[in-house]
Amino acid sequence: MIIDEKALRKLLREVAITGDSSPGRSGRDDKDTETTVPSPLPISPSLHSATQLSVERPPIEDPQYVPANRIELGRALQAVGETVPDRYVKQFYMMILKLYSKVPTEAIVGESKRKG
Repeated sequence: MIIDEKALRKLLREVAITGDSSPGRSGRDDKDTETTVPSPLPISPSLHSATQLSVERPPIEDPQYVPANRIELGRALQAVGETVPDRYVKQFYMMILKLYSKVPTEAIVGESKRKG
């Protein structure tokens, strides 16, 4: 099947605007297919964490280990958090927030400005 580029662009534009990818257009019947793609409109921002499939676990058991930067600190806190029993998660999290609140605000703002 040969598709005219102009017709293809028109179709893609229409699908992008309306979100309509009806079975007649794709040549397949997608009615029974579940999708994890959210509705295209309205678009709203959401916060996501960057993840990687595999990250080397920090040596949190080593008393001499100290993370060198925020990324390593985040990984170390994740590794420590994974060892906390479920019944202590809230208490542990509140303790972390309390410690975080003691970090000077100007240090947090200064780091953010340097990063951006």
